[in-house]
Amino acid sequence: MNTFIESLIQSSSEDNNTVLIDAALGKEYIASELLACSRQVAGRLWASGVRQNDHVIVSVPASLDYYSILYGCFMIGAIPSLVDVSQKKSQLVECIDELKPVLWLSDKKIEGFTTCSSIELWAIDPSDYPDVMVSDSTECLLLYTTGTTGTPKGVPWTIAQLKSQAQELNKIHKLVDKEFVLFPYLALACIYNNRKAIIPETNSLQPNLMPISNILHQMEYYGCQYIFASPAFWVRVIECLETQSHSLDYIKIISTAGASLNLNMLRKLNSLLNKGDIYIPYASTEALLPLTMIRYEDFKTLSLDKTAQGMGIPLGTACDGIQVKVISVDCNSALSLPLKPNTIGEIIVAGERVTSKYFRKPDLTKRSKVRIPESDLTWHKMGDIGYVDDYGVVWFMTRKKYAISYGDNYFCPDAIEQFINLHTGISASAVICDNDQHVTVVIPKSEQGFVNIDVIKEKLIGLGYASSNIMLYPSLLPTDKRHNSKIDRDRLKFWVDSEYQYEEREGAL
Repeated sequence: MNTFIESLIQSSSEDNNTVLIDAALGKEYIASELLACSRQVAGRLWASGVRQNDHVIVSVPASLDYYSILYGCFMIGAIPSLVDVSQKKSQLVECIDELKPVLWLSDKKIEGFTTCSSIELWAIDPSDYPDVMVSDSTECLLLYTTGTTGTPKGVPWTIAQLKSQAQELNKIHKLVDKEFVLFPYLALACIYNNRKAIIPETNSLQPNLMPISNILHQMEYYGCQYIFASPAFWVRVIECLETQSHSLDYIKIISTAGASLNLNMLRKLNSLLNKGDIYIPYASTEALLPLTMIRYEDFKTLSLDKTAQGMGIPLGTACDGIQVKVISVDCNSALSLPLKPNTIGEIIVAGERVTSKYFRKPDLTKRSKVRIPESDLTWHKMGDIGYVDDYGVVWFMTRKKYAISYGDNYFCPDAIEQFINLHTGISASAVICDNDQHVTVVIPKSEQGFVNIDVIKEKLIGLGYASSNIMLYPSLLPTDKRHNSKIDRDRLKFWVDSEYQYEEREGAL
């Protein structure tokens, strides 16, 4: 039996053990209710023809139905598959053609696709279903990446990997009773660890589209003690609370990740938190949260020491069950030698929470994995450039696709951006570099009053970039559509090039 089902059964044996709080409905659900609904869903899925190892797309909003579907799939050995339905239709078609789901559960009609709503599912008469045989290595959940490098890729997660994530996360919030869940699947770990998962009332989970003031009201009203959210979410929270002179005294632990973090933002967030702690994990869809972890105070100390010299963003040390190393950036071999400490290269990870493949993409799987001498593990290439220092601290420099090689050195946008932010006090910047090592620094126009152009140019000269220019972007910097945290550098570069071409044309006139 799937260990998450075993955990839910154990929780249901305790009287009035609340596991879900639905803010939209103002309802609480105890474990026995979730278990009963999950069994009903399992019977209905089985009656509709879903069998073990079949893929079921779940794009139902977070709710009792959503979690009943996840656990119902676990009960019959089906694999709930989470796909971003807001992506371009051409990419969505590619994902669905690859996945070949037996069933697609969605409460909204998806144009061009056949789906089944929660109401239609509950109208099916349930049938008896057999016990399924599973092991730790059984695939139980499939997530698609954000698709920042093209069409999203499916990543299968096993029971062991999901269990390892739940157990590792529990180490940092053992004293937490309630978790505000902005990433719906993380409620599985929350319930596994016998905590209450608060489901927010929101029409969108994209940070830039969330009703932040209302979300904060829900967090305080329902007693949010722990929350994991992207940096973009916390930027909006800070802006909201600064105008209201409120704080986050009710929160015990904040966890944030998803982009290179700005110390200036974290300082403001920490001042609002007062009685709690901030934890910063490192992870990806292919390697489950958390791989490394660092607390705010350590992040601040290390940032003031090394980020302030353009030497990257600290990610902390490897968590239990995880190993981190660095290999040559241009390594294309299946076997590679790890680099010495303090040497910049591509970050690779191995261990309990590192997945083994991409779904039905053997060529891509082969390119993303590597082996190292004297290790039986398969290592995953994170696609990030960084290094490990003498103390085992992992440092992030930039995404591999954005690094530009200049002899033995690399132009690493993220490291330079956080260097600029730290020295100027601004909250956001982006840097673009051309083949002549001319750096263009792009800053939101709203930050114009805080920018000292001479300071920025002087600091860049100190890093070896003698030629630079400052440009003001008319709005917030463009970011990824899903989490609104990672700068969309391709779109920004197109804008910068267009602005230069416009200036050249105007000059010619």
